[in-house]
Amino acid sequence: MPKRIANISPYHIGTLDAFTDAFTIVIEKASEIVDGGEKYNFRRVFFSSMFQSGVDGFRFYGDNYERFVDSDFIRKRIVKESYNKISLIDDELKALITNKYLKSTPTKLENTSLGQLRHFLSDLILALHTKRSMVTTLGIPNTFELEKYLKPEFILFLNNLFNCISTINIESPVPILSFEKKEIEIFEEIIRSDLFEEYVSSQKELENRDNKLSDVILYIKDKSINLIKKFRQNVYLKDHMIKVVDIGDNAVNTFGNKITSFLSKNLSNELKSMLNNDKRIIIYNFNHIFTEIFMQRLSKIKNRIKTG
Repeated sequence: MPKRIANISPYHIGTLDAFTDAFTIVIEKASEIVDGGEKYNFRRVFFSSMFQSGVDGFRFYGDNYERFVDSDFIRKRIVKESYNKISLIDDELKALITNKYLKSTPTKLENTSLGQLRHFLSDLILALHTKRSMVTTLGIPNTFELEKYLKPEFILFLNNLFNCISTINIESPVPILSFEKKEIEIFEEIIRSDLFEEYVSSQKELENRDNKLSDVILYIKDKSINLIKKFRQNVYLKDHMIKVVDIGDNAVNTFGNKITSFLSKNLSNELKSMLNNDKRIIIYNFNHIFTEIFMQRLSKIKNRIKTG
């Protein structure tokens, strides 16, 4: 049974599918023109990135993840939940924002930004409720872009909430994979190893609010190095950026007592319960990973054209 499970909502499965299509259309087609083609399994990039983060299990909501998972190894690490759990939160947020906090009717483009905000808040509230880490594919919403059509008091609430989210960089092991069958087998061997289990446990220490983040980061690096020594030919050390949600005493002082006035009773109860929780929520943002890989591949193709 996985030790560290991250929530992934249907919205992000759709976004990951879009990333995969973009990669296929732009990178593989361009590569095909230049040198005959270079296949790249982007879905496996996602899962390997999550394992790099010390996540060894995934909680999906609904059935739409099936098309995204093409490995029995991954399927065994999936916990399936009813879509209703996140749908109820999302519907409640949509009604709340539309009826109470919109100051102007958004354009189609602005409505997309509003949807991204709603999904992020839904995911965060679900993460607080389940006390699980969460995956996002679009990062933290930019409140500056939302000011045009959301009321100032709600923007202030969002800013206070997002200020509880900090970014940390951790040196963690990255698998060296081209996703040939042999390398997949090696990858699975790494994931099943005792050293990887120790690494997962070290990442879990991030979630304990009593632990000082700087100490945990050093501890994780130590476990990463042990893993690299064992699998020297198959993993390397790289900075990995994650977000940490720590709603503690500062949050109580700034907006804790005002949550009920901004959110409905059900939603505010989820956030208020976190104020007394001893656990941090970890947010894994896949957007910067996709961008980095996409630009690297694009640069590689441009260089081939230049040296053609």
